[in-house]
Amino acid sequence: MAHKTLLVTTVKDEGPHILEWVAWHRLCGFDKIMVFQNGSTDLTQRSLKVMHHHGIIEYLRNDGARGSPQVRAYKRAARTQSFQDADWCLTIDGDEFFVSKHGNGTIGDLIDRIEPADSMLINWRNFGSSGHRDMSDDLTSRRFTYTTPVSLAQRQLTGFKTLFRTSAYGRMGIHNARDPRKDTIARVNSSGLPEDQFELLNWRCTDPGGLALAQINHYPIRDASSFILKSLRGRAHQDHISNWDRYWGRFEFNRTQDLTLANRADDILAEMNRLDDISNGRLMLIRKKSQRIWRQNLATALENPDTQAFYDRVISLIDPPKDSA
Repeated sequence: MAHKTLLVTTVKDEGPHILEWVAWHRLCGFDKIMVFQNGSTDLTQRSLKVMHHHGIIEYLRNDGARGSPQVRAYKRAARTQSFQDADWCLTIDGDEFFVSKHGNGTIGDLIDRIEPADSMLINWRNFGSSGHRDMSDDLTSRRFTYTTPVSLAQRQLTGFKTLFRTSAYGRMGIHNARDPRKDTIARVNSSGLPEDQFELLNWRCTDPGGLALAQINHYPIRDASSFILKSLRGRAHQDHISNWDRYWGRFEFNRTQDLTLANRADDILAEMNRLDDISNGRLMLIRKKSQRIWRQNLATALENPDTQAFYDRVISLIDPPKDSA
């Protein structure tokens, strides 16, 4: 059965990465991709404008006071015609990649598998730096392959994002879908297990099935240099809070390899080039300029002795990649 699917995200300063993110999720089969942008300074907005102009995505500005730009964007998204037209919706961040392990890996195949459920809580698989200190022009999907073992999600509460039927919920939230429209909501986890077979607490859950059907590849730190810039601009949903050493330590685990996306890197690059052709060569050029801006911003930031000291601490905390059971 055909499903109209919508993917929604909010981004800030994702210029070097947004084209890859869009290309991958087009390969996943999403019918529409809606991107909100708030206050970017690295040409993210220019890339989004070009993609919007060519019908690749739907781009909306999300300017406003400090606070929670994500929540503001999601409330706006729920009022759009694109949301009203969609049968299913998924909301993830610009550093998160949806991965389906069912069928041909498309969103449609996954929905066919989990129906008649109303929503699926798709666990994070947190990826560390893979030992990388410096920025690179290479793809996120190819560079960062080391992560936590699947067994972690089996035994520990892990963050999730929600794929949901729009007839069952009124709007999306950062982790959970909001405003239920039914008295009884049928939810399953990343392995398709019903709610009585896994533990659920707020925005985290376990998956005894070991992420059998899907996962969200989460790249919250990337390399040490990129992390410094992220720490200076704050978090997406609370942009006044800085990221420090403990944030790095929370996600810097390079314990086992997951090559699911790395094995598709050539396909992703081919789609990026196809989209670049549609834009008459503008998208790849903007990507390169964004990478240059990031490097210039890092060099400027490291002129501050406190930032340099913080960078040195992060370097010392890099977890060397290693395989574990």
